[in-house]
Amino acid sequence: MISILELILELILIYLILSIIILIISAKVSVKNVMNDKTIGLVIAHPDDESMFFGPTIITNIIKNKLFIICLSNGNHYQIGHQRVLELRKSCKQLGITSVDVIDDKRLEDSPNIVWNKSIVKQYIEEFVKKHNINCIISFDDFGVSGHQNHKILFKSIIEMNLNNIEIYFLESVSILRKYLSFFSLPITLFLNLINFKNDYKLNIISFCDYLKLLKALHKHKTQMLWFRHLYSFFSKYMFINQLKKFK
Repeated sequence: MISILELILELILIYLILSIIILIISAKVSVKNVMNDKTIGLVIAHPDDESMFFGPTIITNIIKNKLFIICLSNGNHYQIGHQRVLELRKSCKQLGITSVDVIDDKRLEDSPNIVWNKSIVKQYIEEFVKKHNINCIISFDDFGVSGHQNHKILFKSIIEMNLNNIEIYFLESVSILRKYLSFFSLPITLFLNLINFKNDYKLNIISFCDYLKLLKALHKHKTQMLWFRHLYSFFSKYMFINQLKKFK
């Protein structure tokens, strides 16, 4: 007779095998969710946000779209802003992005304890949109994945802007459990995506080969690669999966 423990272990094994199979075939899922002929503006708060959180979105969309990045701070929290900007440019080059606008404004200080002025944030985003003729904006949602104040203010600023004829997508934050399930969160993500009947989500999933490319980009941020970020680079679902929700 099979014990409850054995049954649980078998179910876990089946789940892990299913996750690996889905990862292998996930490129087909991503293709269906890729945008076409857009000029995308990715709005981030700090150098390394692009590879820590938005890597799957960048990799799956950069081939068929123009993609520009604006980073609202130079990441000067530990007085190494100049070095972090150089790391950001190297990371973007690894990902195939040639244009990155970095804002160096003391009013937009890199800090989890400072709430940026929305008027200043809006001004820089408006200039960025006009400069590159952006018709699609992607940024953080109201929780900002990690709850960082600098991430959250981007969402609050963007939804208040008058962005006519511009599609807006926000990266969906998830529970702490799903966040650190790595690619093993794929079955849950796909299931939740299937039961959502509204056509307002873009699901971007990358293959293991693309993950290795993203990993190289993340490692360009040498000053940020502390021990816990090495763990993050494998255990975070954001290194494999991005679910973007359209704002209406």
